[in-house]
Amino acid sequence: TKLFPNPTTDFITLDINNAETKDLSYTLTDINGKTIAQQNITSSSTNISMADYATGVYFLNITNKDNQVQSYKILKNK
Repeated sequence: TKLFPNPTTDFITLDINNAETKDLSYTLTDINGKTIAQQNITSSSTNISMADYATGVYFLNITNKDNQVQSYKILKNK
């Protein structure tokens, strides 16, 4: 699984290789843990818009059913 570009200004792309996307979803949270976006992952490449969010640190958590699979720290620049 790859996440790019990081740091970002407008969007991030999540590429998932060799994984079944059927039960995967992501949650984007801010530095305080507040959920700001949540969506099911339906393809091996997913674009996530960051354009409307303030400059700062965010976390992207990828989960399958109830188990967290991977977590990323994202830096959002102007």
